[in-house]
Amino acid sequence: MGAYVLFVAMLTASPQHVEAGKDGKNESPGASTTPTPVPTMDVEVIFWNSVKDSDDPELLQTYLDRYPAGAFAPIAKLKIERLNAPPLTPSGRVADEPTFSGSESYGRQEVLRVTLGGSGSRGVLGLRGQTLDAFWQIAIGPEAKGAIVVEVLPGGAAEQVRLRRGDIVTRVEGQDVAAMADVARLIGQAGPGKQVAIQIWRPDGDYKTLVARLAARADKNDAPAALALAEIYRLGLLGREDVSEALKWQHKAAETGSTVAMFVLGTTLAASQGPEKEKELSEAVQWFRKASEAGDPRAMHALGVMYDNGFGTSKDAVEAVRWFRKGSDAGNAAAMAAFAQMQLNGRGTIKDETAGVALMRKAADAGNPTAMAQLGAAYAEGKGLPKDETEAVRWYRRATDAGYTAAFYHLGLAYHYGRGVPKDQTEALRSFRWAADNGLTVGMVALGDIYANAIGTAKDDAEATRWYRKAADAGDTGAMYTMAIRSEFGLGVARDTEGAAQWAIASVKGGSEYARTQLIAEADKWSPDFRRTLQRKLKDAGHYTGDIDGRMGAGVKDALDRLAKSGTKGP
Repeated sequence: MGAYVLFVAMLTASPQHVEAGKDGKNESPGASTTPTPVPTMDVEVIFWNSVKDSDDPELLQTYLDRYPAGAFAPIAKLKIERLNAPPLTPSGRVADEPTFSGSESYGRQEVLRVTLGGSGSRGVLGLRGQTLDAFWQIAIGPEAKGAIVVEVLPGGAAEQVRLRRGDIVTRVEGQDVAAMADVARLIGQAGPGKQVAIQIWRPDGDYKTLVARLAARADKNDAPAALALAEIYRLGLLGREDVSEALKWQHKAAETGSTVAMFVLGTTLAASQGPEKEKELSEAVQWFRKASEAGDPRAMHALGVMYDNGFGTSKDAVEAVRWFRKGSDAGNAAAMAAFAQMQLNGRGTIKDETAGVALMRKAADAGNPTAMAQLGAAYAEGKGLPKDETEAVRWYRRATDAGYTAAFYHLGLAYHYGRGVPKDQTEALRSFRWAADNGLTVGMVALGDIYANAIGTAKDDAEATRWYRKAADAGDTGAMYTMAIRSEFGLGVARDTEGAAQWAIASVKGGSEYARTQLIAEADKWSPDFRRTLQRKLKDAGHYTGDIDGRMGAGVKDALDRLAKSGTKGP
């Protein structure tokens, strides 16, 4: 199950800062004596760079949630489709009972007792992982089924019991794990502080031993072995990521006629950011087409994405709809959601909100967590069905139960505003914290606003700044501008004019239109020292040629324009 579809109405707005209530109390953010940061909806290059190599679909989804129309959105969608899709066999069909192609043992099962972290009512394990495709089971045995650990987060529960990269989580509290979403759901439901049993699979010896054994089989045109080998290199399970080696084995697997291998290869090529990017995008389209024509529903969705965005081929919404429809008819939930979105917007097909919502519901019922959140948004906005905020919250809850991080943020908004649930700032705080703890920058900023403005809790400038700083460090340009303000005025942090100017520059360079315009429009609210420091930094970067006099005139405006254009953007 993938996440191609953009959020409708409420979700696409994704307000970065918690707004004031109708009574005018707890206004957020900022005081009237300082420049007031607001969200930017521009592409965040810094944010993308921080998540683009992740193999955690939820982390990649945070980019889409914050920047649904960003320049890198199509690539993020393709990666999520690959990482979070139902397991397929080499023939392209959903795997019910995969058959192990070997007879020898490749690893062993172990059980670890883990005391969970977390806040509120949901437990946190402290790792990032991805769902295993069925080719792992065919390559190394039926026990290798579940979710593979791609990163162990520092200081978390997983690190404390020595879970490591490459471990495969097969059971949680005796319940089988079929996907990474199952791990998130079972751990979340267990709650913080609870000790749970985590069953894992580890290779005999180490991954070097496993690589040697898989390579011997891959050389004999064993496609599942070649794909598993490619994943080991791509995930860096030997110590470093090696995309070129992964591509070599993916090509070998695809040339055997495996449609799964064709899809996996196409996804890797589509995510390329190298010097041969355009060539590799074109090659990705070819492999997606070949797999689609052989009946692979994931490839049909991926090919639709390529046409919809003009990647590796001409941009063609009608052709995109054709492939989304084919994937939808073949039962792919991501394709259903994508086709539904095209119907809702009337792109490449006749606008039909009723049919779009019906198909979105089908995708949600098939287990697509993004579709669940989108259906919640449709109810919240009354798009294609009667407005029902209570029903919207029900779908947001279903999405959170499926481990969909962004839905916690929107559930937090529902509690904050009292939409579909009684207004409850304590529950809002818990939901925002869960979203923030799982890497969602809008959740971090919401927490910053709550502590900065004493919304349902005591005012705490230091805690507010801590959350703004986390969001800024994760690449959120709105949070960067907020950090410029807080550093300049000493809010929750020691006053630092040098640091304030650096945050302002980072925000503009990252693509914040708001920061670029407000630095000029509200120039008189910044100190002379700040203005001179900003001029000096712009001059050092080669964007400003005027005097260091603190006057924010046309010269500084032009310099900020040049700074904004210097940011690297594009797919």
